[in-house]
Amino acid sequence: AITAQVNRAFSYALTASGGSGAYTWQPLGQLPPGLALSSAGVIAGEPTTVGTYTVAVRVSDGGGRSAMGNVSITITAPAAPAAP
Repeated sequence: AITAQVNRAFSYALTASGGSGAYTWQPLGQLPPGLALSSAGVIAGEPTTVGTYTVAVRVSDGGGRSAMGNVSITITAPAAPAAP
C-alpha cells in the first residue's frame, strides 16, 4: 500500500518488469482527488481528501502487451501537534 498525507506534495513511481521497450501507464479509475498518474508511471500531486482508494491501472510495453493491476493509496490527516 502507498501512503500520502493530505495537503502535502506527494510523488511515487510505479514499477513493472518483463516485456520489451518502454512502459506506458494509464489509470482505469479515479485516483484520489489532487493526484494524477503520468504515462511514465509516476503518481504525483497534492492529495486533498483523507481516505483509502483502490485504483486499477494498466501498463503497456513497447511490444503492445499490457497488464492490469490495482494500486491502493491511503491519504492520512496530518499528525496533531504534541502537547508541551
